[in-house]
Amino acid sequence: MGQSPRVFFDINVILSGLYAEEGPPARLLQAHLEGHLVMVISTQVLEELVRTIQTKLPQALPRLYLMLANHPPEILADPDEQDVAHWTQVIYLADAPILAAASAAQVEY
Repeated sequence: MGQSPRVFFDINVILSGLYAEEGPPARLLQAHLEGHLVMVISTQVLEELVRTIQTKLPQALPRLYLMLANHPPEILADPDEQDVAHWTQVIYLADAPILAAASAAQVEY
């Protein structure tokens, strides 16, 4: 059997998966926890996720910390400005760093 696919998660998928126990985001998080896929995120995603949960969904902090301690994602450095600038020609400026990070990670999904 081959390696688990690497999947780039954005903050919305993780936040939704931590908030609701059912639905596609929850199933993706569960697949990561069970080792069926590897969650890949950038430093920016992690920082934004922690900040958002602390302010908007503090009841999810224990689940987040448990996941990070027991099943940490693959955390990549943020893309450089040149990579982000390239993707601003393709996508909304605020989303360009996420797309640039996912592209640089060479994930399957």
